[in-house]
Amino acid sequence: MEKGDVVLVSFTGKELLTNKTFDTTDLETAKREGLYKDGQVYKAVPVILGNGDVIPGLEEELLKLKAGEARTVKIAAAKAFGERQPALVRVVPLKEFHKHQLKPVPGLIVNVDNRYAKVQSVSGGRVRLDFNPELAGRDVEYQVRIERHLAKPEEKAQALAEKYFPLPEDRKVRVSYKEGNLEVALPGNLQKEVAVLKQVYSKVIQAYAKEVKNIRFVETVGLDEAKAGTGEKAGAAKK
Repeated sequence: MEKGDVVLVSFTGKELLTNKTFDTTDLETAKREGLYKDGQVYKAVPVILGNGDVIPGLEEELLKLKAGEARTVKIAAAKAFGERQPALVRVVPLKEFHKHQLKPVPGLIVNVDNRYAKVQSVSGGRVRLDFNPELAGRDVEYQVRIERHLAKPEEKAQALAEKYFPLPEDRKVRVSYKEGNLEVALPGNLQKEVAVLKQVYSKVIQAYAKEVKNIRFVETVGLDEAKAGTGEKAGAAKK
């Protein structure tokens, strides 16, 4: 594989010290390891090599593989989720939580200035927060396989649409492509962040599916939703 290639990757990752699985694209593994989340789709995920979509050590290994090849790789913390940084542990006055009617307890995940942290301890009117990634400082192992190398523009567009607009299977984004023109059909009533996602998706397509010259986004809602005050929406975005 080369940087810039778009591939479908299946994987299972575990933390080596505890042998605990922390992520997987396989449904049965997710259920067995207690990772299953209702509504989440378990299947190979699109990865743009060289785009930082996966941790550095895993990306290095993917670049060595061919479509259809599988490998089990051990990745040191420095090339996984990074080493732990003491500077990312902060102490915050308990009263700051009381202002927001929050009761911090050890293990609670909180959002502070749009950054997630885990509560380590609560003592003496102070709360100790850890902003390090959960797996910082841990060596990991991945069982990984490149299922497919996506070469056609319509294949890339569909896979990346599902990546940037993650929706349940019955509402997933559909794309159609012809002679440089790409149409992206979105279900209606998406969250307000959809405008930003459209911009991000368009930039990614421009960079990694250069055959596409124009993108048109179409949003459609059903008649029942229209009666509730919504209607068919259509928008075009040209690169």
